[in-house]
Amino acid sequence: MAEKAALTEKIGNIAKITMNNPTSLNSMTQALLGDIIDADRAFQIGLVNRVIADEQLWDETLDFARQLSRYAPLAIGLMKKILNQSDKLDLQAGIELETGIQLFCLGTEDHREGVNAFLEKRAPVFQGR
Repeated sequence: MAEKAALTEKIGNIAKITMNNPTSLNSMTQALLGDIIDADRAFQIGLVNRVIADEQLWDETLDFARQLSRYAPLAIGLMKKILNQSDKLDLQAGIELETGIQLFCLGTEDHREGVNAFLEKRAPVFQGR
């Protein structure tokens, strides 16, 4: 079997593995012992969202970056903010945060560019404004 590599999306893995069940034996063992684990195990316990063979890592990374670059950078950044805050907010506060960000995005140049590109049947050129 080919060697595998795993990437994690952010610092804070202890928080992530304990988020759903902070007292689970699995979470406590990993956090306390800090055992080195392979990519498959990292996937099983939710530290990574997919496992990629070493020889495919660069191509997969570039493909992900290409996909992400098609979207408005300001909207992506704000979406990350919502996602990073979502576990700290109750439903009402989450809805209010998302609504405020959606309203903000409606006034951006990137929003106008997205609408115009759609109407003109062309790819948008986002500027992050």
